[in-house]
Amino acid sequence: MRIVLDTNQHISAIIRPNGHPAQIVKLWRIGLIEVAISPFIIEEFEAVVHRPRIQKKITYQMLISLNILRSSERLRF
Repeated sequence: MRIVLDTNQHISAIIRPNGHPAQIVKLWRIGLIEVAISPFIIEEFEAVVHRPRIQKKITYQMLISLNILRSSERLRF
């Protein structure tokens, strides 16, 4: 199955690790689903993580997720 997660879903998955978006990201990370993503979504994610209200919530996990988005071989454009 191939799905698209927008920036809000990626951020929510990181901030709320027990929420529905986080469950979807876990399925992607273990290879049960494919994530289709565009360069625009990656750029938007990078911009959002630099917003002051989001900066307060940034964790090491969020930075790892950003690197996964940038380098994942399982992403489809």
